[in-house]
Amino acid sequence: STHSFYSVAQVIIEVYMIDPTEWICNKENTYASLSPEEKKAIGEFFLIWSYFESQVLNCNANRTSFSNLANNLQNSEKISEIGLNELVTYFKERYLSGGSFNDRYDALELEKSRNPPEVDAMLLEDSTDQVTKLVGCLFVVYRFRNNLFHGPKWRYKLSEQESNMTKACQFMIKIIDNT
Repeated sequence: STHSFYSVAQVIIEVYMIDPTEWICNKENTYASLSPEEKKAIGEFFLIWSYFESQVLNCNANRTSFSNLANNLQNSEKISEIGLNELVTYFKERYLSGGSFNDRYDALELEKSRNPPEVDAMLLEDSTDQVTKLVGCLFVVYRFRNNLFHGPKWRYKLSEQESNMTKACQFMIKIIDNT
């Protein structure tokens, strides 16, 4: 009968379908060794970044869109609603050691984004204005995105990304909710 043919076909399809998570775990010990929380944070980052770039940056993440966003949040007096100072503090603790850039800073590979001066200003200069801090933070989050999408995080440490991904997601969500 037609029903049993479709049932058999469905079973055959299910047997031959590859589960992507299982596949990558078998292929790459780096991913297999991550905790469920780390895997969740990375997956959520991909999802939220995609939505954030679409809704807030008009599908075009770059210096101009970051600057426009920062100026719009400043002009609408919403820049204080996005957790900017907390993220700046987190980034300073993560990327500076004794007031100097550390290996984690180098792993951001900022040179691939033309070494945005806003990142260094955000990290090193306490008097930096809020717009510059926001642009600097957006560039760091953008480097998270690029390093995940283009592979460098696979060479370094995916296992150290949970806090980055979680904080970046919360930051992007707050920005979305305030634009």
